[in-house]
Parts: sequence; C-alpha cells; structure tokens
Amino acid sequence: MLNDPLAGLARAAQALGDRARVLHTIERLVPMLQEGTLHGAIEPFRVFLTCYDVLAAARDDRASTILVTAYRLLMLQASQISDPALRGTFLETVPAHYRLIRLATSS
Repeated sequence: MLNDPLAGLARAAQALGDRARVLHTIERLVPMLQEGTLHGAIEPFRVFLTCYDVLAAARDDRASTILVTAYRLLMLQASQISDPALRGTFLETVPAHYRLIRLATSS
C-alpha cells in the first residue's frame, strides 16, 4: 500500500472540503496506524498526523488512539539516537515530529 500518497490524497480532499473522500481514504490507513505499523512510508509521522487531523475534525474517538500510538513510536525512534544534540534536532526540526510532540503533550 502506498501510505504517503494515500495521506496526500486525504490532505487534498480535506483542503477541497470533500469530507466523504477524506474519510474513505483515511479508513484504508487507520487499521495499520492503530497497530502502530506503517511500513514503507517515507514520512510515517506525517501520515499519522494526517489521519489524526481528519479523525479529530470528524470527532472520531480513534483520533486519540492514533495520536498516542504515533507519539509512542516517535519517542521509541528518538530513543535510538544516542547523541542528545542529534536527538533534539530529530524531534524539534522535523515539522511533523515537532507538531506531534506538541499535540501529544498538550492534552
């Protein structure tokens, strides 16, 4: 499955206000995200955020699960970076990572 393009289609449909298409597209990604798997994604945390945004806008209870899972995976990945400066760069300069942290820690 092409996760990044599906998330991109969802973002485009959301920008156009096509709620039905957004939800249909996201439904193809949600099962993998809930399991914490997104193999083959180029920007996995951006995909997580897209799904979170769509679900949150729809007031879907799965949004919080997606956010918690994404945050846990991001922190796990960051913990593998032994250099504190590099880890900070990874978490603070990648827009999706930074936004994910802000969302997860503000709730």
